[in-house]
Amino acid sequence: MSSSFQGPFKSTGPEVLNFVITGPPKCGTSALQTALATHPRVVCHAELLAESNAVRRSHHEEYFGPSGNTPDWLVTGHISGEQYLTNKIFDNPLSGESFIGVTVLYPHIHAYDLWDYLTCWCQGGDFCLVQVKRNPVACFIALENERRMASGLAYRLDINELISFVRMQLATDAKVARLCGDRLEINYSELVNSHAQVVSGVFDFIGVPPGGRGKPGAPAGSYRDFERVPAHWQYLREKVPSDVQQYFDPEEFI
Repeated sequence: MSSSFQGPFKSTGPEVLNFVITGPPKCGTSALQTALATHPRVVCHAELLAESNAVRRSHHEEYFGPSGNTPDWLVTGHISGEQYLTNKIFDNPLSGESFIGVTVLYPHIHAYDLWDYLTCWCQGGDFCLVQVKRNPVACFIALENERRMASGLAYRLDINELISFVRMQLATDAKVARLCGDRLEINYSELVNSHAQVVSGVFDFIGVPPGGRGKPGAPAGSYRDFERVPAHWQYLREKVPSDVQQYFDPEEFI
């Protein structure tokens, strides 16, 4: 994949461990990010690469403060995703934190063409990757539930969109797994059923000392988006190809 990127690393800066939390939309990364960010030695950013410019700005300024007249957040056409992460986020703790993380969902990796960039970070050291995986059909349904509630539109899934989404997610799952040797893989079911244990395991993985961790519990409502399936569920299951059909078991949604 072509890229103008030459290298991610700063010549100077504090010694920190940078990490990325990645996964498909609606896989539980928000709850994980929130839990990690409660530790005083960890900053774990969310939504800095979101589709909405307003959301990106809001989350950036929540940590870095008001930008003033010159945009300091990620603005399309003003700064690339690679430049933003290198110059603004990684190795840039405002309060002396030792661990800097950022959520970069699959769509963000594709939208900002971050494959070569993440590969360089993985190969450079002082960097690790946390990958959250979830049944792709469940992710699609949860995402469509959210869109339907926001728009008020009738609930009916598009079969072609479903197939494309599932195949893209599976391909991205595999590609991310090849990116980084220092990678922790988490299943959505683990986040639902053993949230505190999973968060503790992530702290151990990135090397955060026990002091200040607390006992994280799953935020209320964090994992309730899988509860509703469409009325034409059985029709969809019968019409999708076999490589997609195998993900139609509701018991595997969590």
